[in-house]
Amino acid sequence: MQKTLVTSPRITPDGNSLMEAAQSVGQPALRLPTFRPPDALRDVPIAVYGESLFAIILTTKLNHVVIEPTSDWLAHVPDVYTKRTITNMTLGEARAFTGPRFVKNADGMKAFEAKVYPSGAMLPTPEFYPDDYEVIVSEPVVWEVEYRCFIRERLLATLSIYLKAGELARTSTGQWLAGTDEAEQARAFCQMLLDDHELAIPPACVIDVGRIAGRGWAVVEANPAYGSGIYGCDPKEVLQVVNRATLHANDVTETDAPWVTKYEVED
Repeated sequence: MQKTLVTSPRITPDGNSLMEAAQSVGQPALRLPTFRPPDALRDVPIAVYGESLFAIILTTKLNHVVIEPTSDWLAHVPDVYTKRTITNMTLGEARAFTGPRFVKNADGMKAFEAKVYPSGAMLPTPEFYPDDYEVIVSEPVVWEVEYRCFIRERLLATLSIYLKAGELARTSTGQWLAGTDEAEQARAFCQMLLDDHELAIPPACVIDVGRIAGRGWAVVEANPAYGSGIYGCDPKEVLQVVNRATLHANDVTETDAPWVTKYEVED
């Protein structure tokens, strides 16, 4: 049975693009008015697209799961691909830093702002986030350009520039920059990652790559395909990655299992 694309109640250009892509290839698509799934979806295979909380609640209630990078994936990527020091640690440990560090929460929920903090003393205080809250801490670097790559079964489905010198890489008419030698460099670097089978990569995900000033091309981070912005990527190709990123709990294979987190959701 064909999957039904289910998108978040929050209307976004990306959600609209995927809905249109689904309709163009004859795939059922539905935008829910709330996070609560209707009875009509109880026995239907779905592919979910939307914010993390929506995806987790919906799939859990419908006995589905989502494939996503583990919270420590980036910290295990070899230095040759990251070109900077990256460590998973607790917020309590990060608060001990006296110099600048880039800090982001590890669970992907974007609970506090991911940015370079001048010191650990500037991080959110324990009254809001306890010392055992998991974060990713990395050496601050300057990204000259960044690209989004949608990955399906270790194949690069589609990619797009999204930042250049820290600014959205769009023309005056709102189009994403494309067709440059730089894009081919990004594609080649991403392909080098995918060809390295010593590096574990989820069957469906987004890997962002970019060029660090003075160091060269590197991995920025990895994110779940089901909640990532598509920028100038081909929506039809993105749709295929999103379809792979959701599956029924009974269909999880040994290949999928390392990338599936069991969530508990209250009624």
